[in-house]
Amino acid sequence: MRIVLEGRDLVKYPFLKEAQQYIKDYAASIHIFLTSKQGELALRSAISSIEASLFFRKNAGTDVNVPDYPHDNTGNRVFIAGYAIARILLSCHGDRSMIERFCVYQAWLFYHHIQTERTELVQYISQQFGMEYRSKVVPVPQYVSITASVSDPHWRLVNRHVVSGQVFVKQDEFFELMRERLASILRDQLPLRIPEEICSILVPSLSEIKEIYQERMFEEFGPIDDSAYPPCISDLLLRLTRGEYLSHMARFAGTSFLHNIGMDPISIIELYGHAPGFDLERTSYQVHHISGDGGSGTDYTSPMCATMKTHGLCVHADTLCATINHPLTYYKRKKAEHSKKTRILEKGNERTLQKKNKQTE
Repeated sequence: MRIVLEGRDLVKYPFLKEAQQYIKDYAASIHIFLTSKQGELALRSAISSIEASLFFRKNAGTDVNVPDYPHDNTGNRVFIAGYAIARILLSCHGDRSMIERFCVYQAWLFYHHIQTERTELVQYISQQFGMEYRSKVVPVPQYVSITASVSDPHWRLVNRHVVSGQVFVKQDEFFELMRERLASILRDQLPLRIPEEICSILVPSLSEIKEIYQERMFEEFGPIDDSAYPPCISDLLLRLTRGEYLSHMARFAGTSFLHNIGMDPISIIELYGHAPGFDLERTSYQVHHISGDGGSGTDYTSPMCATMKTHGLCVHADTLCATINHPLTYYKRKKAEHSKKTRILEKGNERTLQKKNKQTE
């Protein structure tokens, strides 16, 4: 279908091919553009969008941090260029966790807008996603693909109305499926292959977003609590202290997990001091490489539970393990549980102290 898209439409949906066409001549050379005044503004916009994605929590529903959109053509182009530069920054950085957060944030931002969008534009965007808004049906293969990562039983195929290979959905459900479809599309697109010379130009900005990410990780995980480690990680560390040999995957899983929760590289290296054949130089290189400080520029995220199981590293699973799919999720929940118990204990002690004080008055 043919539709006229204006700048005010494209800033809300910068992933559309029309948005990139809109800035094609404006930012024809990325080298020149990045050193221009508009390029500096677009770079700030890119960093802001990445920061917003790092602090976004999808569990908060549709309460997504909506940007202050510009109201003129120049501002529109700068904003859309910022979206493109954000993708470049994330690709240069290479961290899958940051990329995932960006994709999810952009998908929920899209969801915020699309629910009140004019019908012709919803229809057009749905077609760009390979979907059909007006019919409100989704072919079974596509439906299964879109909902594969959704855990809510409501979306399971057995709970849906299916006729002749088509899944019938309500309007609000269709918008949710469009959101998940966009997240999947963005995941498939990133990381981009960016020339090294471009990434070199962006080193100061890459350092800035790395600092923002580390700040976010500290806020999310807080001080390290080894009593909250998932069984798999506790087992790896126990084997280390015993001087047992760990496979490459086991070392990667343990190192990346400890790095993700905020342990500094030196402390991680010290843990490997008991490993058989310990080589300080080699271990230091591996740890710094995984933490993104060894020249790779990539912060690695610890493997998911499915990967741990594949490599035989999922051991001593407990009841909490059955409810999560990532060791970092286990750690966050266990820490939250410990914090709650601590607060209850502190309140109990406070009440006891107050009671004693009254008795002595």
